[in-house]
Order: sequence, then C-alpha cells, then structure tokens
Amino acid sequence: MGLIGDVFTAVAAVAAVVALVYARRTVIVAQAARKEADAAAEEAATYARQTVDLAKTAREEADAAAKEAAADRRRAANQAAAERVEADYRNMIERVGRVGEIVEDLFWQAQSGPSVSHPEMRGWMAERNRLGVALVGFTDMLPRCAEILNAASREAAFGLAAAARQEVLVRLTELHGELLTYQRAVRADALPTGATAPAD
Repeated sequence: MGLIGDVFTAVAAVAAVVALVYARRTVIVAQAARKEADAAAEEAATYARQTVDLAKTAREEADAAAKEAAADRRRAANQAAAERVEADYRNMIERVGRVGEIVEDLFWQAQSGPSVSHPEMRGWMAERNRLGVALVGFTDMLPRCAEILNAASREAAFGLAAAARQEVLVRLTELHGELLTYQRAVRADALPTGATAPAD
C-alpha cells in the first residue's frame, strides 16, 4: 500500500505540474491575444481617425475650391458688366460726337449758306434732317441740339446751332470724365455690386 500511495502521489504531483504549466501557457496565450486585440483596436482607431482627418481635409479642400470657383464667377460677371458699361460709355461718346459734327456742319452752312466753291454743302436744312436721325434717343440729353429740329429759318438755325455746339462740348467732356472715373474705380476694384450703364 505504501508504494501504491507514493505512485498516486507522484502522479498527482505530475498532473498538478502539467495543469499549472497548461494554465500558465493559457494565460500567456490569452495575454498575447489580448495584446494583439488591443493593437488591432488601436490600429483600427488610428485608421478611423486618419479616415476622418482625410474626409475633413477633402471637405475643406472642396469647400475652398467651391469658394474659389464662386469668386471666379463673380469676378468674371463683374468684369463682363464693367466691359458692357465701358462699351455703353464709348458708344454714347461716339454718338454725341457724331451729333456734334452735324451741328458743326449745320452751324457753318447756316451762317454762310451753300456756295459755288463748296458744292458738297447741301444746305442747312439737309443737315437739320441728318441731325434729326442722329438725335434719336438723345433729345433729353441734348435739348439745345433738339431745338434746331424746329428751326424754320437759316438765321434761327444758326443761333440755335451756336448754343448747341457748346452743349455738345460740355456733354462730351462730362462723358469722358465719367468714363475715366469709372475705369479708375474698376482698376481699384471699387466698383459697387451691380454695375450700371451711364444715364442718358
């Protein structure tokens, strides 16, 4: 019985050692698995943060691009509006200048009338008719010029043309000044929102 007891005791001791070793290995494996799980979780969290950061950066870049595109569109629209206004000014200056040329011709013809040395002069009445066409849309701007259209005599036309010459000069000077002021405002980027054409 003593020998058998010793054998059982030895077997039990060995089993206990084996169980302890297995338990220790299980703990080590579990710790390793836990570390791996923690590392994987940290990696996943880092990836998630990076993804959020990338998405945020992409959104900020998209917003900046959209703002820049909108600013480009506004600049293009303002530039187009400024070009239209300048074209309106130049067209008006050209037309007022044309009225001035006709008034000048009428003034000299009404003063002297047609002559043999100037057969190309068709008389002040012909110039008055040309003036009527040139003044379409401009009678409010050039009222003294428009008065010539009612002249019934050469003398009356001459007197009215004298005043109209000054009126054309004044208006051309004003238009040139307005155009220069407008151009300076555009160059200084001081053009107010919604460009407007010059008043008639």
